[in-house]
Amino acid sequence: MRRDPVGSGSAKRRFVEAGGEAETFAAGGLGGFDAAGGVFDDDTIRRREIKSSGGFEKNFGMRFFVRGIAAGEDSVECCGGDADLAEVDFDFHHVGAAGDGEFKAALPAGGNEVVDAGKRRIDNPEARFYYLAHMETPVVFNCKGQQIVGILHLPDGRTKVPGVLLLHGFTGHKAEIHRMFVKLARKLVAHGIGCLRFDFRGCGDSAGEFEEMTLRTKLCDATVALKFLARQNRINSKRLALVGFSLGGAVAAHLVAREKTHIKSLVLISPVAEGAVILDEFATPEAVASLAQTGITDYFGNLVGVQFIRQFADMKPLREIVKCQCPVLLVHGENDETVPVEHSKMYERALHGAKRMVKKTIITSADHTFNRHLWEQRVLTETVDWIGETL
Repeated sequence: MRRDPVGSGSAKRRFVEAGGEAETFAAGGLGGFDAAGGVFDDDTIRRREIKSSGGFEKNFGMRFFVRGIAAGEDSVECCGGDADLAEVDFDFHHVGAAGDGEFKAALPAGGNEVVDAGKRRIDNPEARFYYLAHMETPVVFNCKGQQIVGILHLPDGRTKVPGVLLLHGFTGHKAEIHRMFVKLARKLVAHGIGCLRFDFRGCGDSAGEFEEMTLRTKLCDATVALKFLARQNRINSKRLALVGFSLGGAVAAHLVAREKTHIKSLVLISPVAEGAVILDEFATPEAVASLAQTGITDYFGNLVGVQFIRQFADMKPLREIVKCQCPVLLVHGENDETVPVEHSKMYERALHGAKRMVKKTIITSADHTFNRHLWEQRVLTETVDWIGETL
């Protein structure tokens, strides 16, 4: 790629503008500018850290592709969220040697944004920050007349991409424990794969109450979510994958049996293989008495209905998983006390018996929710690599 170390140029960008009082983020290698084509030289993806004036810091984990369109164009379209659509003039000037110079962008109302390519950060005195082309869009859809809330992740571009549906665990939500699903979705997008994560009804931001949730309602929600994902214009409906965590793994096993011709890859993380063997929490005298009297019991602050317990005890994910026609990855923590590692071994035996392609990864010393960074990173890497290879 050609660079113009002392020239200047303009490029048209689509930005998402949002509020904030001060911000810095890693710019991801803004090392040069192609004056002829108007293209920045780096597609790498980095995280942003947004800081408020009060010193509170959040790592939004936003990722972006740095791309231009054509030299000589100077409008930047700002959009997204509740912000008004507007056009802002942005001129990018490269005033130093490639790799260690600065880009300066003239902001409206006299603002001045400086990109230091050597330090790879942007300081924005106008207290704005911009999300580049990678889209994370809140979405809603309905199941049985109740609203389900999710986040749709799509990579840059207009071409169709594969799609992955993430299914969270029993008391989980669309972000999952220590934002594991957020990180996974963004890693998938970084590899050009779309992703939908959502809250089952009764969980997170979706409608319904937790005590109304059963295995059948979860399967209904997952089926509707898969169809919603497949209908998106950017998603290739012939290249779909499922990722299920914990109870979400059992739901995925049932769903892939129903949608076996549509699912091309499956990942089960700490998956439940049999409900009956992990129902001890609901077998205490107090829980049994509550269920008999009211039909519900307390589970760490969540009210659980008797119908869920009955369906959970009767579910047969091992019987369903063998109906799948796609490769399956099993990931489990060696020291999982919630859903013992034997559950993944049961899945493995069932799949081998049905002559299905299966890989099992046991993460040494890890617990059920992979509560160490290195354990979580291993889960994410194994998952993304598997989907990239099989989807």
